[in-house]
Amino acid sequence: MTQNGTEAEEKPLAAAQQRKLDIPASERTRRFFPCNREDALVLLGGLCISDSFPDEGVRLPVASGHIALVEVGLRTTEVALLEAGRSERFPVLLELNHDIDASARHSIGYADIERLVFRSNDEADAFRLRPVDEFDPECLAWQVESACFGLEGPARFELAERRDADALRAGYLVDRIVAGIHCMVALTELQPACLPAVGRFLSNPASADAFNFAGALAALTGSGEVAGVPLVSAVVHTFAQARDASPRELIDALAQGFAASGAQDDRQRREIEERWVQIARDVAASRMVLDGDRLADDKSVLLRAALLALQADGPSALAAFLAAPKPAGLKVASAAAFLVGLKQGLINASWRLKGPHAPSLSSIAGALLEFLSQSGGEDVAQLHSVSCADTDNATRFSLSMTGCPLIEWEEEKTPDPLELDWRADFKRQGYQVVGKGETEYSWLVTLPGDQRVEVVHCSLGGARFPILRYRLEADRKPRTGKEVAMNFEGGGRLWYPRVDANKQRLLCCDLPTLPPVAELGVIVDALHEAVHLFSLPAKPAARSRKKSLPPPAG
Repeated sequence: MTQNGTEAEEKPLAAAQQRKLDIPASERTRRFFPCNREDALVLLGGLCISDSFPDEGVRLPVASGHIALVEVGLRTTEVALLEAGRSERFPVLLELNHDIDASARHSIGYADIERLVFRSNDEADAFRLRPVDEFDPECLAWQVESACFGLEGPARFELAERRDADALRAGYLVDRIVAGIHCMVALTELQPACLPAVGRFLSNPASADAFNFAGALAALTGSGEVAGVPLVSAVVHTFAQARDASPRELIDALAQGFAASGAQDDRQRREIEERWVQIARDVAASRMVLDGDRLADDKSVLLRAALLALQADGPSALAAFLAAPKPAGLKVASAAAFLVGLKQGLINASWRLKGPHAPSLSSIAGALLEFLSQSGGEDVAQLHSVSCADTDNATRFSLSMTGCPLIEWEEEKTPDPLELDWRADFKRQGYQVVGKGETEYSWLVTLPGDQRVEVVHCSLGGARFPILRYRLEADRKPRTGKEVAMNFEGGGRLWYPRVDANKQRLLCCDLPTLPPVAELGVIVDALHEAVHLFSLPAKPAARSRKKSLPPPAG
């Protein structure tokens, strides 16, 4: 690419940013988000640029009340605004994909950015080679285009001095909530055993009896019936407002939150929370070991998750507690992952962890911001969707958040007590179960002599008993109804003709109990005799007529 006679250096687009252009580049209107080096590193690390961006140290370029987008490039007056007299705050342009609708978009996602554009090679190197834990500049395509800087004309935007308090609060909540989701997903990658617990946490409806994503969101936004649950509200607000608080500072804040939420009016709850605060202080002072004895999935999962989240600083630390000789409970560790994300935030999360998920996290953040602005947090169920597919022994779940696939997991089906009882009977009496029958509680078994019958569960007066059902082989046809009636009218056959729900004729044998396989001789002999009386003899296989060969020629 050549700009003003000089060759612009360009890195090939990263896979996530590649786009098929439907119109020639020469006919496209190029749109940019303008910023400087210092702010760009923070904004890109947050994965969602909007007028609700929660870091007040970032001075957003705004126009008409929303983040500004400019065409063609930056004017000299705009460069001066962004640099503010400091050369290290040199301008950087974030070029957006050509399909972005500038009039409808009030946020910019990670996948919306096509490339970074710099004024010079030196500034490109200064930006790209600067080590920052929260964002890796090497992950985005870039190029140098000096012609995009120093244009003439008045500034088309201003830098926001103050931003709306409600918008900032919404942006802050989104940053913390998405970080909580991300920390949970990262934990499942290290400890896949957490997948069912994380899936249920993120997808279950809000409840006063269980801590989950819907309840946490209701508490944070003050919406829904669970918003007023004092314990949930105290915990999630304390972690979400943690900023850079130490474990001891968080414990003090939690103690204040417990007291402010009305614990003093409930003696039992007050005693539980005071005991928890003392344990938390002992753990923080290394006077008590934190292991599975204190972190099992019993009692209050929320309080135990809070205890673990005080000490853990990320998914790896949580995974270590799950791999300990006395491991933490899966529910506790999963809930703790959400709280760890709440206290850190997405902006502050390491790029090493969030980078691989950047497109989906950015999409979730943008959709959640839109959701909060429109609904205030009501009807959280519309944020996620769960699909499932059943197999014989398990159900496979797929969870998406705001349309972005997050996790998949399997859960074994809860054993049916009646199924277990019959399976135990089959094993005890020596039967080989070879498959499921045609009704809910029925099983295919093989009798001595390789006869396959269906055992059907029946009950009468609280007692259960089996009915054996035999269906004719494909090459046997039933006799006429008159013949069958005559053959069985004398009784004493054990097996008798019946018709099933599909009007198929078969043989049945009612038994008071399931006999041992070794004692089935009479039943098997009676079945052979009943089959003879019930069906016509099998026809011999038809033999093809041999064609006579023509005589040899000549």
